[in-house]
Amino acid sequence: ELRVGDRVCITSYVTDIFCVLRGNFLDEPDVSSLASPERHTFHCMFDVPICEQSGYMVLGGKEERSGEHCLGFRLNETDTVVAAGRAAGPSGGGCTTCTGGPSLPDRGFRATVRGVVSDLGDGGSGTVGGTPLLSDVEIGGGGRGGGT
Repeated sequence: ELRVGDRVCITSYVTDIFCVLRGNFLDEPDVSSLASPERHTFHCMFDVPICEQSGYMVLGGKEERSGEHCLGFRLNETDTVVAAGRAAGPSGGGCTTCTGGPSLPDRGFRATVRGVVSDLGDGGSGTVGGTPLLSDVEIGGGGRGGGT
């Protein structure tokens, strides 16, 4: 059972909360945010103010039945996520604030996220607010589009 103070390490897709709540990506409205996080552009996540200001979360695994990723953990340190995401995205591409090499993928921010559970959420099953909150967040590489 997950408790406040537990250390967590998860490798998965990081996404902004605005696009999760919308159910699709702001710059690709035909794409489900939970079914296809690998298609979420760095531009959408890190250039668009409403997306950046909404905060971020790391998704859980993909459910076979629904074909969608579970909601994982909300991430408390937005600045840490933004810095890692911009470094993982290609400069000179669609993401105007990204600083990574030009050959990096321009979508699908997959990273290893470590943190400490600071809040268990509001108990709402299947809701963003129902997911636990991680603090003291560190982000490292996790494969395609993986952080710093």
